[in-house]
Amino acid sequence: MFLDLLFPPRCYICSRLGSYFHPRCFSYLDSLPFIPPSASDQGRLSLFKYHGPIRRAITDLKYSFVSHLVPDFSSLVCHKLKTNFPNLLKYWQKFHYSFVPIPLHSRRQRFRGFNQSALLASRLASDLKLGYSRALLRSRPTSPQAQLSRSERLKNLGQPFCLNPTSPLPQNIILFDDVYTTGATITAATKILPTSTSFFVFTLAS
Repeated sequence: MFLDLLFPPRCYICSRLGSYFHPRCFSYLDSLPFIPPSASDQGRLSLFKYHGPIRRAITDLKYSFVSHLVPDFSSLVCHKLKTNFPNLLKYWQKFHYSFVPIPLHSRRQRFRGFNQSALLASRLASDLKLGYSRALLRSRPTSPQAQLSRSERLKNLGQPFCLNPTSPLPQNIILFDDVYTTGATITAATKILPTSTSFFVFTLAS
Protein backbone atom coordinates (compact mmCIF):
# COMPACT_ATOMS: atom_id res chain seq x y z
CA MET A 1 0.00 0.00 0.00
CA PHE A 2 2.79 2.44 0.94
CA LEU A 3 4.66 1.65 -2.29
CA ASP A 4 1.48 2.25 -4.28
CA LEU A 5 1.29 5.75 -2.79
CA LEU A 6 4.91 6.52 -3.65
CA PHE A 7 4.96 4.70 -6.99
CA PRO A 8 1.36 4.26 -8.16
CA PRO A 9 0.85 1.46 -10.70
CA ARG A 10 0.79 2.66 -14.30
CA CYS A 11 -0.70 0.61 -17.10
CA TYR A 12 1.95 -0.82 -19.43
CA ILE A 13 -0.45 -0.42 -22.35
CA CYS A 14 -2.22 2.93 -21.94
CA SER A 15 -0.04 4.57 -19.21
CA ARG A 16 -3.02 5.46 -17.00
CA LEU A 17 -2.55 5.21 -13.26
CA GLY A 18 -4.26 2.64 -11.09
CA SER A 19 -3.24 -0.73 -12.53
CA TYR A 20 -0.32 -2.31 -14.38
CA PHE A 21 -2.79 -3.77 -16.88
CA HIS A 22 -6.18 -2.06 -17.05
CA PRO A 23 -8.94 -4.56 -17.93
CA ARG A 24 -10.15 -2.25 -20.70
CA CYS A 25 -6.73 -2.61 -22.32
CA PHE A 26 -6.69 -6.43 -22.39
CA SER A 27 -8.11 -6.53 -25.91
CA TYR A 28 -5.15 -4.56 -27.29
CA LEU A 29 -2.83 -7.52 -26.72
CA ASP A 30 -3.20 -10.36 -29.21
CA SER A 31 -2.60 -13.94 -28.11
CA LEU A 32 -0.34 -16.31 -29.99
CA PRO A 33 -1.79 -19.62 -31.27
CA PHE A 34 -1.64 -22.87 -29.35
CA ILE A 35 0.97 -25.29 -30.71
CA PRO A 36 -0.54 -28.81 -30.98
CA PRO A 37 0.86 -31.85 -29.15
CA SER A 38 4.16 -33.32 -30.25
CA ALA A 39 5.94 -36.57 -29.48
CA SER A 40 7.29 -35.07 -26.27
CA ASP A 41 4.44 -32.93 -24.89
CA GLN A 42 0.69 -32.36 -24.97
CA GLY A 43 1.04 -28.97 -26.54
CA ARG A 44 2.74 -25.64 -26.04
CA LEU A 45 1.38 -22.16 -25.52
CA SER A 46 3.35 -18.94 -25.35
CA LEU A 47 0.58 -16.48 -24.72
CA PHE A 48 2.12 -13.24 -26.08
CA LYS A 49 4.90 -12.00 -28.30
CA TYR A 50 7.90 -10.92 -26.28
CA HIS A 51 7.88 -7.25 -27.18
CA GLY A 52 6.19 -3.98 -26.27
CA PRO A 53 4.22 -3.84 -22.99
CA ILE A 54 4.71 -7.53 -22.22
CA ARG A 55 8.48 -7.35 -22.58
CA ARG A 56 8.66 -4.21 -20.43
CA ALA A 57 6.53 -5.81 -17.72
CA ILE A 58 8.56 -9.03 -17.64
CA THR A 59 11.82 -7.06 -17.63
CA ASP A 60 10.62 -4.90 -14.73
CA LEU A 61 9.51 -7.96 -12.81
CA LYS A 62 12.80 -9.84 -13.28
CA TYR A 63 15.42 -7.12 -13.20
CA SER A 64 13.80 -4.17 -11.43
CA PHE A 65 12.16 -6.42 -8.82
CA VAL A 66 8.63 -5.04 -9.37
CA SER A 67 7.06 -8.15 -7.86
CA HIS A 68 3.82 -6.38 -6.92
CA LEU A 69 2.73 -6.35 -10.58
CA VAL A 70 2.10 -10.13 -10.37
CA PRO A 71 -1.64 -9.89 -9.46
CA ASP A 72 -2.39 -7.59 -12.42
CA PHE A 73 -0.28 -9.77 -14.73
CA SER A 74 -2.24 -12.80 -13.56
CA SER A 75 -5.54 -11.03 -14.26
CA LEU A 76 -4.42 -10.37 -17.83
CA VAL A 77 -3.27 -13.96 -18.39
CA CYS A 78 -6.42 -15.45 -16.85
CA HIS A 79 -8.60 -13.25 -19.03
CA LYS A 80 -6.76 -14.32 -22.19
CA LEU A 81 -6.94 -18.01 -21.27
CA LYS A 82 -10.64 -17.86 -20.47
CA THR A 83 -11.42 -15.83 -23.59
CA ASN A 84 -9.14 -17.41 -26.21
CA PHE A 85 -8.45 -20.90 -24.87
CA PRO A 86 -11.50 -21.91 -22.79
CA ASN A 87 -11.38 -25.57 -23.83
CA LEU A 88 -7.73 -25.86 -22.87
CA LEU A 89 -8.43 -24.33 -19.47
CA LYS A 90 -11.42 -26.64 -18.90
CA TYR A 91 -9.20 -29.62 -19.79
CA TRP A 92 -6.58 -28.54 -17.26
CA GLN A 93 -9.23 -28.13 -14.58
CA LYS A 94 -11.02 -31.40 -15.38
CA PHE A 95 -7.84 -33.47 -15.13
CA HIS A 96 -6.38 -31.58 -12.17
CA TYR A 97 -3.25 -30.16 -13.78
CA SER A 98 -0.70 -28.42 -11.59
CA PHE A 99 1.59 -25.52 -12.42
CA VAL A 100 5.25 -26.44 -12.01
CA PRO A 101 7.53 -23.39 -12.42
CA ILE A 102 11.04 -23.52 -13.82
CA PRO A 103 13.23 -22.91 -10.74
CA LEU A 104 16.08 -20.51 -10.20
CA HIS A 105 19.23 -21.65 -8.49
CA SER A 106 19.13 -20.71 -4.82
CA ARG A 107 22.04 -18.31 -5.25
CA ARG A 108 20.24 -16.25 -7.89
CA GLN A 109 16.95 -16.43 -6.03
CA ARG A 110 18.60 -15.05 -2.88
CA PHE A 111 20.00 -12.15 -4.92
CA ARG A 112 16.66 -11.38 -6.58
CA GLY A 113 14.57 -12.18 -3.54
CA PHE A 114 12.08 -14.27 -5.49
CA ASN A 115 11.61 -16.47 -8.54
CA GLN A 116 9.39 -14.55 -10.97
CA SER A 117 8.13 -17.74 -12.62
CA ALA A 118 7.21 -19.23 -9.24
CA LEU A 119 5.36 -16.08 -8.17
CA LEU A 120 3.37 -16.00 -11.40
CA ALA A 121 2.70 -19.75 -11.42
CA SER A 122 1.47 -19.70 -7.82
CA ARG A 123 -0.87 -16.79 -8.47
CA LEU A 124 -2.17 -18.27 -11.74
CA ALA A 125 -2.81 -21.61 -10.07
CA SER A 126 -4.86 -19.89 -7.38
CA ASP A 127 -6.80 -17.68 -9.81
CA LEU A 128 -7.51 -20.54 -12.24
CA LYS A 129 -8.29 -23.15 -9.55
CA LEU A 130 -5.43 -25.40 -10.56
CA GLY A 131 -2.71 -27.12 -8.56
CA TYR A 132 0.76 -25.82 -7.84
CA SER A 133 3.95 -27.73 -7.11
CA ARG A 134 7.64 -26.94 -6.61
CA ALA A 135 8.53 -30.35 -8.00
CA LEU A 136 11.65 -29.16 -9.83
CA LEU A 137 14.91 -27.89 -8.37
CA ARG A 138 17.88 -26.28 -10.06
CA SER A 139 20.80 -28.43 -9.02
CA ARG A 140 23.57 -26.17 -10.25
CA PRO A 141 23.88 -22.49 -11.18
CA THR A 142 24.04 -21.35 -14.80
CA SER A 143 24.85 -18.03 -16.42
CA PRO A 144 21.87 -15.82 -17.40
CA GLN A 145 20.44 -17.05 -20.70
CA ALA A 146 19.10 -13.81 -22.15
CA GLN A 147 22.22 -12.69 -24.03
CA LEU A 148 23.41 -16.12 -25.23
CA SER A 149 23.03 -17.78 -28.64
CA ARG A 150 21.18 -21.10 -28.92
CA SER A 151 24.42 -23.14 -28.95
CA GLU A 152 25.74 -21.15 -25.98
CA ARG A 153 22.46 -21.68 -24.12
CA LEU A 154 22.58 -25.44 -24.63
CA LYS A 155 26.21 -25.60 -23.49
CA ASN A 156 25.47 -23.33 -20.53
CA LEU A 157 22.55 -25.42 -19.33
CA GLY A 158 23.81 -28.98 -19.56
CA GLN A 159 21.43 -30.66 -17.11
CA PRO A 160 20.86 -28.19 -14.29
CA PHE A 161 17.56 -29.64 -13.01
CA CYS A 162 16.52 -32.42 -10.68
CA LEU A 163 13.32 -33.57 -9.02
CA ASN A 164 12.51 -32.18 -5.59
CA PRO A 165 12.43 -35.08 -3.10
CA THR A 166 10.26 -33.08 -0.68
CA SER A 167 7.61 -32.12 -3.27
CA PRO A 168 6.20 -35.05 -5.27
CA LEU A 169 5.75 -34.48 -9.00
CA PRO A 170 2.05 -34.49 -10.00
CA GLN A 171 1.10 -36.80 -12.85
CA ASN A 172 -0.42 -33.97 -14.91
CA ILE A 173 1.58 -30.75 -15.01
CA ILE A 174 1.85 -27.39 -16.73
CA LEU A 175 5.55 -26.67 -17.03
CA PHE A 176 5.69 -22.90 -16.64
CA ASP A 177 8.29 -20.23 -17.39
CA ASP A 178 8.12 -16.53 -18.14
CA VAL A 179 9.76 -16.48 -21.61
CA TYR A 180 10.32 -19.14 -24.27
CA THR A 181 13.21 -18.28 -26.58
CA THR A 182 15.23 -21.16 -28.02
CA GLY A 183 13.53 -23.71 -25.78
CA ALA A 184 16.83 -24.82 -24.22
CA THR A 185 15.65 -24.33 -20.63
CA ILE A 186 12.31 -26.07 -21.15
CA THR A 187 13.96 -28.94 -23.02
CA ALA A 188 16.44 -29.50 -20.20
CA ALA A 189 13.61 -29.56 -17.65
CA THR A 190 11.49 -32.03 -19.62
CA LYS A 191 14.36 -34.53 -19.83
CA ILE A 192 14.11 -35.33 -16.14
CA LEU A 193 10.34 -35.91 -16.15
CA PRO A 194 9.19 -39.53 -15.85
CA THR A 195 7.68 -40.93 -19.05
CA SER A 196 4.33 -41.31 -17.27
CA THR A 197 4.07 -37.53 -16.74
CA SER A 198 1.57 -35.70 -18.93
CA PHE A 199 2.65 -32.13 -19.46
CA PHE A 200 1.90 -28.95 -21.32
CA VAL A 201 4.46 -26.19 -21.78
CA PHE A 202 3.08 -22.75 -20.93
CA THR A 203 5.02 -19.47 -21.02
CA LEU A 204 3.95 -15.86 -20.88
CA ALA A 205 5.79 -14.87 -24.03
CA SER A 206 8.08 -15.94 -26.82
